[in-house]
Amino acid sequence: NGEYLIRDAAINDIFQMLAKRANKQYFHNTSISGADFKVSGHLNGGDPLQQMEELAFQYGLTLYTKGNTVYALNAEQLNRLPATEWAYQLRYLRPTDIEQIKGLIQPILSPTGVANYEPKTNTIIIVDAAHQVARAKNILAMVDKAKGQVVIEIKILSVNSSAGERKGVDWASNLGNTGISLETIASLNSLFGIDNTLAATGTLGSGSVLRGSDTPSNNTIVLSPIQMGGVLHALQRGGLVTQTSNPTL
Repeated sequence: NGEYLIRDAAINDIFQMLAKRANKQYFHNTSISGADFKVSGHLNGGDPLQQMEELAFQYGLTLYTKGNTVYALNAEQLNRLPATEWAYQLRYLRPTDIEQIKGLIQPILSPTGVANYEPKTNTIIIVDAAHQVARAKNILAMVDKAKGQVVIEIKILSVNSSAGERKGVDWASNLGNTGISLETIASLNSLFGIDNTLAATGTLGSGSVLRGSDTPSNNTIVLSPIQMGGVLHALQRGGLVTQTSNPTL
């Protein structure tokens, strides 16, 4: 069933056995052959490569794979591995974020590892041992992601003021009798140069009454998307405005 009870076995022998199970080869590392690297315990069945990772973790070792060979290396040996260069062009992070990015990457590199930034191409260049570069790749993949954005749609209208002077707009037919306050209706009329005579008077939320001759005190109009659509529909149907542009920011 692949389970063993181990007592004072050399860690190199255990690594070699597990590598063979995974159809990999393993060469003994003399730096980890002393008495401090004896293994005792119960070895369960399972993924042999995962078992090698877990055993290496207990003894402060790192597994390094090249081709079909698995190596178990200590920190000093890792730093002596040949350096490799990797370039990564940022997709979403900005040049202003580069110091924070380097602050995340530098601690996971070896003492001789280097992380540089090329502003012309918005590219980070990392030079270090392959396993350290792989860790930097994982960090950048986690942080260089699209952030939530707010899309603003703008409608630019050309107002035919003379048309508004000759005829009004029946806002109720487009927005409903209770769909918009009387003060807002008067503000819309004032904004688009439409006669401000109302068909009826009504009570505002504050308790005051807005009459046809009243002028609203607030020049800011806030409408819901549905109300805004109704306003544009009413203006365009009456020939009072023409949409000239519809940019999105």
